[in-house]
Amino acid sequence: MNIAPQFGKGAAPVTPTTSWDISNVLKGTNWADSYYGPGIKAAEDALTDFKGATGSRPGFFHPTRLKLWWLNTKQTIAKELLNYDFVGFHNYKMGPFKVLFSTPPRGALVAFAYIGLEVARAKRAWERRWVKDDAGNKIKQDFRELRDIAIRDTWSIAVYIWGLPVFNKLFLNAGNKASGIVLAEKGDPDGYTYAQHQANRTLGNVLDTHGKVLATAKDRYLANLLEGSHQGMVKAAQSNTFLGIPRGVFKRLGGLGNGLLEKLDQWAELRRQYTTEIEHDAGLAKSFLAHPNQLKKSPAELFERGKAYFAKEGGLKGSETLGKLTQLQAEIVAAAKKQSPTVGAWVEKNWAQSDHYLARAAKSWAAGMGIASFGVVLFLIGWLPVAYNAWYTNKEFSRLKAEQAKISPLLQLSKRASLLHSQPYAPYA
Repeated sequence: MNIAPQFGKGAAPVTPTTSWDISNVLKGTNWADSYYGPGIKAAEDALTDFKGATGSRPGFFHPTRLKLWWLNTKQTIAKELLNYDFVGFHNYKMGPFKVLFSTPPRGALVAFAYIGLEVARAKRAWERRWVKDDAGNKIKQDFRELRDIAIRDTWSIAVYIWGLPVFNKLFLNAGNKASGIVLAEKGDPDGYTYAQHQANRTLGNVLDTHGKVLATAKDRYLANLLEGSHQGMVKAAQSNTFLGIPRGVFKRLGGLGNGLLEKLDQWAELRRQYTTEIEHDAGLAKSFLAHPNQLKKSPAELFERGKAYFAKEGGLKGSETLGKLTQLQAEIVAAAKKQSPTVGAWVEKNWAQSDHYLARAAKSWAAGMGIASFGVVLFLIGWLPVAYNAWYTNKEFSRLKAEQAKISPLLQLSKRASLLHSQPYAPYA
């Protein structure tokens, strides 16, 4: 489809939308009397004042430059710290309830937490720093609450705001190696979303709303191999969790009879064939990607070169078999629905489509890495400060106890001396 250029070279000339042109206003000597004159005159005066008579740039402390600096500073602060444009909305379903959460900008969280929470708590702790006797007289200052706020709150807020992306990145990098699936691109702390995994790791045809094929199963299969998920495709295919038949499906379809168990045996045999073929395809992908020149190619060029490479090596072995698996599974579900709509609906719901196996594996690994990073953050926020406070309290208690142990013999002598002086004088009999 040819799209005419709108901007840059080759762009069509812009047609004025109004008959008024500023160049016409500035012509002649009576422009200041026009409707736009005062505004243009004020702008010219401000420009002349800013540049000076020589047209040179004024010093920083020139009033106009200070105003511009303050305006830019305010805009920067408002944009980075006080931006309330909550664009990341997430729907969560908890039982019968649906909750909509928004993800605020990180700068807004900094402003809320440090300025709104920690400063307010520190102010209150400062007001309560005095230790008083029973008469209300100030004896000494106790800064322990301020110390706790400075350590615990500063640490917890920092971990909450900046820690999760850091640990996400660490765990996702570990998950990339352990799963063999690309869970996040290099340098991406958030990784792919579940929706992206579902869309990109489904190895069947992509259809539009009218049933037209937008991307073929072979292309999607090859794209995942060349992206670097070839090892993960093998691991997930060999796992009954992601590409297998749930026990409940065997039980329910076996109760229906009429050859459904024989079809399940055919599906299992096809699956064994596919696990062999995906190992072959993954080995070719590994050899292709091992060449250092491939890393310098763009994704589109890499895909075309990979397609030519696989064609030369005999084509993709597993893509067609995976399509047969998916088709046979659909036939089994349809046959079950004819015999028992209830059983057929249950089997369809609980037996995930064969060409979704990689998407399920990717989402499972991503969920595990997310839970792990979230657990580390919870530990650092909830348990670590408590453990530190306990350690610090025990340390202070031990120090005070040691000091008292040094003083206690002197106190005992002092007590004995005071007792002797307090007893009445009794002469010897």
